[in-house]
Amino acid sequence: MPAFLDLNGIPATANRHLLTDVLRGEWGFKACSVRLGLGAGADPHGVAEDDAQAAAIALRAGVDMDMVSGRI
Repeated sequence: MPAFLDLNGIPATANRHLLTDVLRGEWGFKACSVRLGLGAGADPHGVAEDDAQAAAIALRAGVDMDMVSGRI
């Protein structure tokens, strides 16, 4: 699960270098990368204009699944 922090100003859930290049490429991580909790429905870093864009950014970065349903 990517953390809800940023590295050099890029949120971990939006960081393609971190999730794809390092985690999968260099370290050989083969499992599913999942966003939990705040996920695509919240963008505390301000990198997305809406939920759909936040989810798209995360998917392009290397997140495989977002576990936010919007329902309680």
